[in-house]
Amino acid sequence: MVGRTILITDVRPAGLYGVTARSFVNITLDEDLEGGRSYLEVKYNGNDLLARNWELCNLDEDYGDEWQIYCPFSSGEYSFVKECQIPTYLPRGRYETTVWITDQNDKVVICGFSNFTL
Repeated sequence: MVGRTILITDVRPAGLYGVTARSFVNITLDEDLEGGRSYLEVKYNGNDLLARNWELCNLDEDYGDEWQIYCPFSSGEYSFVKECQIPTYLPRGRYETTVWITDQNDKVVICGFSNFTL
C-alpha cells in the first residue's frame, strides 16, 4: 500500500453539507523524475464520467499553485497529503477513480485507485 484516501464530512457556505477527500501518498522513486504525464479517470455507477491528463511538471492555470509539481524529483522517498472538495452538486451513486503518473520514459511510476459511494 502506498497511500490511503479518507472522506471527511464538512460544512460549506449556506450550511450545505459536503465531503472532502484527503489523500495520503507515499512513494519511492528508483530513478530521478524529470518529467512525464499525470492521468485521471473517473467512473460513475460503472460508466465513464471523466478522463483527463496533463504534463506533470507544468502549472495548469485553471487549478492554481496547489496543483503545481516542481520537477525534477531526485530518486528517494516522498510523502504527500492532498485535499479535494467533492462538489455538492454530484449525484448520489458509486464513484471510482484511477490516477497514475508516468515518467519521462512513459513508464508508470505510481498509480492509485479509490471507490466510494455518496
